[in-house]
Amino acid sequence: MPETMKPLAYDVRTRWSDWWHGLRDGLRQIPDRPKAPRPQPISSPHRDVIIGEAQQVYHQEYIRHQRQIAPLPGQIAEAGSREAAARETCRLADARVAALERPLTAEEERERRPGDTGLDDDAVRERRRRSRARHLAAAREAAARARAALGAAAADRVGAEALREQSLEVASARVRLAERLYGRRLDAYLRSLLRFHPDKAWVADQLRFGGQAPAWVRRAATVAPPAEVEPVRPPAFRIALRPGENVFGADSAEPYRLGEPYAAPRHFRLARDGEHLRLRDFGRGNGPYIGGGAVREALLAPGDHFDFGEYRYYVLPGLDALDVSRLGERKVVAFGLEASTDEYFRIRDMSFVQPESTLLAILGPSGAGKSSLFSALLGELPLSAGELYFEGLSLAGHGPQIRERLGFVPQGTDLLATLTVDQLLRYAYRLRGPGRRAGTRVGEVCRDLKLDERRHYRVSALSGGQQRRVSIAMELLNKPTLLLLDEPTSGLDPGLDHEVMTFLRDYAETHEATVMIVTHAVEHLGQAHQVLVVVKQGRPVFYGPPERVLPDLERVRWAALMKDLDVQADAFALRYGSRQADAEARDAAAHIRAQGSEARPGPRVKRRRPPATFTRQWRVLLSRQVALLATRGVRAGSTGPVRRWAVALMPFLVAAGSAALAAWVTGPDGLGKGASGDAVTAISLLTTLAMLSGQALTYSDIVAEMGTITREHRTGVLVTAVLAAKWQVFAAVAILQALIMALVFTWIRPGPAASLWTTPTLDLFLVLAVLSVSAMSLGLLISVSVRKLEQAVLAVTLTSVAQIALNGSTADLSGGGALAVTAALLPDRWGLAAAAALTGLPGKREALWAHTSGQWFFDLFMCAALAVAYSLIAVAVLSSRLTPRRGVGWG
Repeated sequence: MPETMKPLAYDVRTRWSDWWHGLRDGLRQIPDRPKAPRPQPISSPHRDVIIGEAQQVYHQEYIRHQRQIAPLPGQIAEAGSREAAARETCRLADARVAALERPLTAEEERERRPGDTGLDDDAVRERRRRSRARHLAAAREAAARARAALGAAAADRVGAEALREQSLEVASARVRLAERLYGRRLDAYLRSLLRFHPDKAWVADQLRFGGQAPAWVRRAATVAPPAEVEPVRPPAFRIALRPGENVFGADSAEPYRLGEPYAAPRHFRLARDGEHLRLRDFGRGNGPYIGGGAVREALLAPGDHFDFGEYRYYVLPGLDALDVSRLGERKVVAFGLEASTDEYFRIRDMSFVQPESTLLAILGPSGAGKSSLFSALLGELPLSAGELYFEGLSLAGHGPQIRERLGFVPQGTDLLATLTVDQLLRYAYRLRGPGRRAGTRVGEVCRDLKLDERRHYRVSALSGGQQRRVSIAMELLNKPTLLLLDEPTSGLDPGLDHEVMTFLRDYAETHEATVMIVTHAVEHLGQAHQVLVVVKQGRPVFYGPPERVLPDLERVRWAALMKDLDVQADAFALRYGSRQADAEARDAAAHIRAQGSEARPGPRVKRRRPPATFTRQWRVLLSRQVALLATRGVRAGSTGPVRRWAVALMPFLVAAGSAALAAWVTGPDGLGKGASGDAVTAISLLTTLAMLSGQALTYSDIVAEMGTITREHRTGVLVTAVLAAKWQVFAAVAILQALIMALVFTWIRPGPAASLWTTPTLDLFLVLAVLSVSAMSLGLLISVSVRKLEQAVLAVTLTSVAQIALNGSTADLSGGGALAVTAALLPDRWGLAAAAALTGLPGKREALWAHTSGQWFFDLFMCAALAVAYSLIAVAVLSSRLTPRRGVGWG
């Protein structure tokens, strides 16, 4: 029997040793990057020690395992020989029994043998029958003995093999534990080394763990973490309703439990209301839907229905039950699609039917409009003609409903690079719905896409291919039934792109989903079930299995085909109208129209944009924005903890330094003598610094994250929730900056001589805080209005110069005119006026500077009003940028 395993522990002494060696090697720059490439791998002395100890442990376990199993091969061979002999004996014995079980023939019964003389025929027949019975009994007994011998030999062989397997399992378990221990040791050593080594990225790439277990070790099977058991619902079933309230949700008991990932613990309820059922949503988003639109409340009569997830719920007569059935087959029906922009066709005469559980690859030359179909499905490209359906629902009328179960992976990764993979996916899951299984679901998609080992890495530390897998993982969180991917294998290694294509095909088949990808690569086109080939203006020229593309288009090589598709587009497109795919799409669209699958609303329906959706998304976005702010400027492997803290605290350090500089260049009177030149200088410097620091917080934020915001908007994230979360976080930072400025300045130089509301220092802080928040709001408006970071830099520079020139201290604006009107639209004008009113600067040119509490409050109010106006305009501008101009939309 295998020996009892001894526990392995990472004791304190070993921890300190690994930490000390990492510190020492980092300070000594060990290893040092060689000036010329070396044939041997790069290592360090302590790393070699760790790997050597690991290999020694592995070898000892192998020797122990071999010693334990040494007698087993002979035992297995001997038992196998006995088993083979017993099996042959059994075969012969069974054949003997089968022969004796055959009834005697008449000739055999009358056969006379020695000793039968004088017996009549009946006595002879009886003697032959008894003889046959004795021989049959003896044959059966021999067969039983043979089977027993066979069983004993097989048991001996299986037992010996089991001992061998058990020994291997124990030895493998020991090695896996050791591998984990030495991996932890090397991780601790590397963390200490990288903290002090100047060439962190190179060292991290070179000193990876080289002490992997040998090939003889049996790897443990991957065990998924315990998850809630989700019962699989049949295509059609019935739910009995209780007389009182019936609550449907993720935490409800069967049959009221909702298994969709985006279902809230309490999602909606049904209750009897006279001759109707009252459907009331708890405001968590993601449905239910009636007539293609989300409802807050509805009165349902017998025969009415509503949709949630992939099911349609019909109210039965008597109001005591619901008939539930699948919405329809998960197939895409496109018939006669046409779409254009600026008089240029992007889709033209496109017709096909993609069945459920299939992977469709859209192929074509560059500029052929391969991605235009996705834009139409997303509602971002208006259709001028044609019909487009999914699950029997028209996208023209059921866009929001379909979007709940649609996933779109854009060509660009559009990821927040400073977050870890785990953080990014958790936030994405919580934004897409109120479900509470974020950890479990994130773990599942990471395992599916082989991101387990990178789950706690920052996105910026991943390779391009790994980032693309993270991008795909984001869209798999809600188990979409319609998955669209734009160039999903772009940038992947040759082996990995095949794995991704295989995974997408398996996902379509196992989840009964419809998967569509745009690609220009043909190496792994065979993984697709169907291929749609398009040419210029989005015209289809082929739809069918991948093995028929070249023969049907009369080409031998893919390179020749792609070239001819570009130069002979019209000739290819003319033949498609009579193809089978066009006729099939026409019939499918007619069948859907004939079914009349459009939902019929109940007698009274209240539509809604649920406040709970905004609240839930706002909370998630607020948490994420704090995490983004804490990691602002952090890049993969290039910063230690000191640098990260410095980057996170940089806005406050700048505020303190700016206020100190303003105090030092101001005269000794500071703000204490309102009529002095020192006060004018100090006010001008403080308000300018507050304005600049406020704008600097946000002018680059939205423009840098526009890809992520656009992607999340497609999944139902509200513009108001995005901007509200960002505004609150940056407003808090701006207020804290203003507090630091006020405290640092008044610590070095005298503050205002008198207050107009609270205390002089607190009144100064209020002025700087309101101005900084207003400038931050202006920066947010700039960021949503431009499309490139360079444009944002130019815009914030122009507004900063304008505010400094038109703040009232450098130019006389008391006479009105265009300059005065322009200045009134800028926050620094009102911020400086409020500060001047507080300190008592003479109002020789400006009535806004009057040293009265009424004037001071008015100046603050106008500055705050600008902040509100900038924020509201930013919401309108961003909503306009994210909303299709016309045509088919999400409703």
